[in-house]
Amino acid sequence: MKKLLLYPFTYEHREIFRYKKYIADYQYITGVTANEPDFYFLNNYIKEFSDVSIENKFENALDNCDTVLFCTTDTLKLEKEVYLENIRKATEKKREVFLTKKCRELLGDDCPKNVTILEKMSQINRLNCNEKEYLKNISVPAIGIMGMGQFCNKFCTELEIHEFFKGKGYKAQYFGSKDFAPLFGGMLLPDFLFDTKKSVTKRILLWNQYLFELCKAEQPDILIIGIPGGIMPLNNKILNGFGECASIITNGIHFDIGILCSYFYERVDGRYFEEYKNYCKYRLNCDVGYINISNSACRYNLDSQESVLEYLHYESEMADKIVVDCQSAEAIGTYNILNGQSKEILLNRILTDLTEGVSAF
Repeated sequence: MKKLLLYPFTYEHREIFRYKKYIADYQYITGVTANEPDFYFLNNYIKEFSDVSIENKFENALDNCDTVLFCTTDTLKLEKEVYLENIRKATEKKREVFLTKKCRELLGDDCPKNVTILEKMSQINRLNCNEKEYLKNISVPAIGIMGMGQFCNKFCTELEIHEFFKGKGYKAQYFGSKDFAPLFGGMLLPDFLFDTKKSVTKRILLWNQYLFELCKAEQPDILIIGIPGGIMPLNNKILNGFGECASIITNGIHFDIGILCSYFYERVDGRYFEEYKNYCKYRLNCDVGYINISNSACRYNLDSQESVLEYLHYESEMADKIVVDCQSAEAIGTYNILNGQSKEILLNRILTDLTEGVSAF
């Protein structure tokens, strides 16, 4: 078993540490932060997890690893030269070097030759998916996980669902919303989904054909699809791509189960979530039966000229408060994926919804 070094380690990569038990290839993981605030905050965050550690010096961690994974982050912009210098140090030490797909794109033509891109390939990746002028029926049960934006615990939800169905003996085909999903056995979404040179209609049709061919080739029992980005603008400056990616994915396949991951808000009731469920149903063609409450809240600085949100990350128990507040509206279906009891209820209800009256599943 190998030891993995992650650089840079930010809160965006927290799932690698929280769900290390779901990563088969590495017995120990060290995260290297790129600044002191992240170091102190994340050092406290990882205390509850085993076989992980944190460093603020890349060279120190490099001496105690076999593999280095370089990632990008939306909340911390590092110069290309920083990556290239640390890749050089890693290769000089004869370490195995992986780059996430976004990191590879950042480096462009300067990317060294002796590195590996972190991605899981399927037979369908080598097939030529031609666009059809109609939507094909995909008979495999599908679960779609979407969110309001960053830090909604969407990736946490994907991983728990994936592992749950694997543990039940089902062959699950999982697409992750983050580009390090292959660490957990997940696939990356195909590039054409994000190719703005193609029309939305063409991308929907290609996505539908892609999934149809994938299911024919791989014969999965279930599809689990994490949808990157947010489903809609949060305000006039935080646009989330107007939910375009979510719209393409949800219109290319019928989801039997829809899950929306929301921020934590101190005061909210069931009517708030009903509005979002209606949006998903009529704008995204996806019935949402479950709402996962994150332990993160967001706020927008109205005085700022920048299109940025400020995020507040609470202890995982904070999300239980809103779950309890909304239980009077039982039909809303609110859960906290970080709460063991709430998670088990959610997963078993999803299984029940999928299997009730379906003997073949």
